[in-house]
Amino acid sequence: PRVLVCGTLYLVGSVLAANSQITDG
Repeated sequence: PRVLVCGTLYLVGSVLAANSQITDG
């Protein structure tokens, strides 16, 4: 289902954003 794909992409994007913010300080 597309819902799972969209949800996974959303989670991955949020994690990457959080990691980038942490590394940026």
